[in-house]
Amino acid sequence: EEADVVIWVTDASRGVTEEDRRLSKLVPPGKPVVVAVNKIDRVAKPKLLPQMEELSKMLPDAEIMPIAAATRDGTHFVLEAAVKHLPAGDALFPDDQWTDRPTRFLAAELIREQILLAVRDELPHAVAVSIEEWARRKRRTTRRVRGHEKRNPIQPIVYMRACIWVERPTQKAIVVGAKGELLKNAGTAARQAIEKLLGENVYLDLWVKVKENWREKPHALKELGY
Repeated sequence: EEADVVIWVTDASRGVTEEDRRLSKLVPPGKPVVVAVNKIDRVAKPKLLPQMEELSKMLPDAEIMPIAAATRDGTHFVLEAAVKHLPAGDALFPDDQWTDRPTRFLAAELIREQILLAVRDELPHAVAVSIEEWARRKRRTTRRVRGHEKRNPIQPIVYMRACIWVERPTQKAIVVGAKGELLKNAGTAARQAIEKLLGENVYLDLWVKVKENWREKPHALKELGY
């Protein structure tokens, strides 16, 4: 109820469902609402218009906007519609503060991003990441000079152990990939992104574990930061 505007995303490929009808009744009276009817690229226009008409009857004062989020078709109209309902006011954060989330959260999201980029078509929402350990350690590497091993100076490094959570053993196999290649490649990309974020060298230790049906369990969602 404290929100300035509600952006409600529906799935055009499913049509208006009983869940949609139930949710429409939860919107506080007088609250500005923008309904984004998503996945219009998967629905023929004759089937889309009745959906928009029904949504308009459910929420007469709402702005109904057809979009295709995957291609960003129409998404800028949703943002424009939402912005016009936002009140002007003093800045809540300094200009140089671009997020209020802790670095640990951002690191977990960078890992999750790379996993989702690799497996988005197979398990788009069944992946969560938790940082289990974050410590500063020292590392000494070697280099070969004229056939001999030479020690490099000791360098500080951020050791990060992260757990990638899925819901079923079959999903774990997908995330790991053949001979571990998918996890290795995603881990490399995530490590590079985290190093850019921190400005430090990072050793990223990734594990994949199963927590059955974690999205349906309130205590599991809380543990994973949702």
